[in-house]
Amino acid sequence: MTREYPEGTVLLPSKSSLEMRAANLEVISVALEIIEEFEIYRWHRDQITLHIKTQRKIVNSRRKFFLEALELRDGTTCLLCAS
Repeated sequence: MTREYPEGTVLLPSKSSLEMRAANLEVISVALEIIEEFEIYRWHRDQITLHIKTQRKIVNSRRKFFLEALELRDGTTCLLCAS
């Protein structure tokens, strides 16, 4: 079962206390490394999502220009299906 976290949510509020204990226990230090890797993954995923949204905005804003240029080049009817 996966759990969705709202954007900007801190997964581990008492991370600093775990970091102090990590010096003594290897298990905690490994767990902290896993948490850091997951936080990096989430940051990258958020950046990719933002990039895709920006790309879609650009494509949608230029769609009308593209269709007009296509109509000028090929005409208003399709040569294959004559529609």
